[in-house]
Amino acid sequence: MLLSSSFAALAALALVPSGAVAEFVVHNVKPLVYARLDPIAAPGKVAPHVHILQGASNLREVLNTPEEQQNADCTSAIIQGDNSNYWQPVLYFINKDNKYEAIPHGNTRVYYRTDSNSMRNQPFPQGLRMISGTAMSRDLSDRRTMGISIQTNVKELGAWLPNSTNHPEPYNNVRLTVAFPSCGKADQTLDSPNHFDHMTWPIFRGGGLERENYYGGFCPDSHPIKYPQLLYEIVYYLYPEQTPDPKKKYNVILSNGDVTGNSLHADFVAGWDAAQLAQAVAYDRLEPQRPCNVGMSIEKCPPFASPAINNIDKAMACRFSGQVPAEEVGLFRPIDQLPGCNPVWAPENGLNKPTNCPWFKGDPGFVGPNAWWQKVWGDQSYPIVALDTPDNQDWNNGIASKIFSSGRMGRWGTSPGGGNNDKVMVGSANDINANKNGPGQRNARVNGMKNSCAYNGMYPPTQCIPRKDQWQTYGVNNAAPTYTANSIAAICGATNSHGPVQPSDKYIKGPAPIITTAANCGAFPSPAPPKKREHVHREHFGSEQASGPTAAPTPAPTPTN
Repeated sequence: MLLSSSFAALAALALVPSGAVAEFVVHNVKPLVYARLDPIAAPGKVAPHVHILQGASNLREVLNTPEEQQNADCTSAIIQGDNSNYWQPVLYFINKDNKYEAIPHGNTRVYYRTDSNSMRNQPFPQGLRMISGTAMSRDLSDRRTMGISIQTNVKELGAWLPNSTNHPEPYNNVRLTVAFPSCGKADQTLDSPNHFDHMTWPIFRGGGLERENYYGGFCPDSHPIKYPQLLYEIVYYLYPEQTPDPKKKYNVILSNGDVTGNSLHADFVAGWDAAQLAQAVAYDRLEPQRPCNVGMSIEKCPPFASPAINNIDKAMACRFSGQVPAEEVGLFRPIDQLPGCNPVWAPENGLNKPTNCPWFKGDPGFVGPNAWWQKVWGDQSYPIVALDTPDNQDWNNGIASKIFSSGRMGRWGTSPGGGNNDKVMVGSANDINANKNGPGQRNARVNGMKNSCAYNGMYPPTQCIPRKDQWQTYGVNNAAPTYTANSIAAICGATNSHGPVQPSDKYIKGPAPIITTAANCGAFPSPAPPKKREHVHREHFGSEQASGPTAAPTPAPTPTN
């Protein structure tokens, strides 16, 4: 059956038994910075394209250790305890002069969905990271792209940006959503070479069939650990000056140059307070009340009820405390080219990203931002690099926003409402001039770091697979069981901190203990497999199609000018 992009997600959700899905939404996540930073895909260097980065304030060009991530001055997430980092490519507007304007952030919501089928959700271990979607390819048959979704305030678009005359309807906002896989390896591996294969999509079972579906409630034998289903959604609101022209071939473009939207992707680094997230996941197991099935009313979930934890004022006051490449990204005035080597990736350029960019002379070095910019109706100050600007710039009467009629600017470290203005890295004109044309400073710094080591850990400190006879009656008010190294060895048959993972280790069942210093391990028998599995993949314009014997191929639409 071919599902239209408008109803694919709803239809998938409808396949899950009533009451089986619960969610809480970390809403109003504020942006930290627009910058070419990507510590997962481009560690130790300037990232290939600009991202909007959110969460823990001490983000840099390499991964922080989980402990250092918890040492951030603040988080731009509304939940003070979510020190995770989230990022997506920035959406740009192509103006009438064919220059690029970074569209300011409108809103971010991060959905955490759990289920009560046969699987039991585990909290994300600190340091787990993953990428959903593909930045260098637009192959929608690649299963990594299953989670991408785009829509405007007018209609759903599947995996496509509202470009070309295929989309003549006027719109004033664009929503970019990426779902992440939610099934992990039995040893809770934190990463993999392509930052995806240590995870996989859950499966839906029904009618004797299986299919991959990001709302599915079961995990395959290869990835038996079920984590919460994560959906990361960013809304961009266009200014009146950014009115799309229905006669224009391209109005919006991703920061990697893609005008189709098929290469939309997102990154996640887990940095939750371990006990806090474990409690929320555990509450979602309690039937029938599901006290954390609260949607946007996150204050009703008991672990997040305290105003000290659920605090939008702290999120709004959080400022990025690190450094960025010495370049402008198009926030306060248009830029001639997208930062990095990112030529327009038109439909006729094929599936793989083009790299022909003769104007690109190499990446700059890292510097502290020297200015903040704030949109007129916004509540967040963006750290920016303003080239050719003296340290004693008169921000009231001198340089002004060249894109929008009434944006505001000032010296970085003095942003309105900044709760950690005294702890940010401020760049000087000399710093910027020394780094703007070459690699100068090759590593980004963060103010107040306790441990500057780059993190590449692949496993949590201690983790085993729970065994049937080791499950204890567990509720949210029960203390988490703890084990010594000797008891782990006795249970797991090994003295290492992870314990062996046997071929017979299958499904996590029953309530899982809160992870503290250790866990127990063992094996479960696997349920009998269904008779047939269908692989579901996304066709053009976001439709989903089963590749079983009854599925009919759908030709890709040809974009028109």
